[in-house]
Amino acid sequence: MSWYKKSKDETSGWTEKEFEKEFGSYMKPVESECISEVGYYEPLGILEVRFKRSGQKYTHKDVPKKVYEDFMDAKSKGEFYNRVIKTRYKSEKE
Repeated sequence: MSWYKKSKDETSGWTEKEFEKEFGSYMKPVESECISEVGYYEPLGILEVRFKRSGQKYTHKDVPKKVYEDFMDAKSKGEFYNRVIKTRYKSEKE
């Protein structure tokens, strides 16, 4: 079993606090009308997005680094999220 698969299996279902304890906080504020902060943990391909209005955080799995980079570079993060991330990558609402 690869370290990547093992890591994914071992961290499946972790809470934000468990990730912070193990890896440190990785949520960063972003400039967006609807998104307040974004976190990406590259080894596991985990992308987390917190929304301003609801405060809800969505965790998306198996997101490639290139998609994360394009998301962060997008002029409209909300539009990119709806068009690319929301439709292609499985999510869990916290």
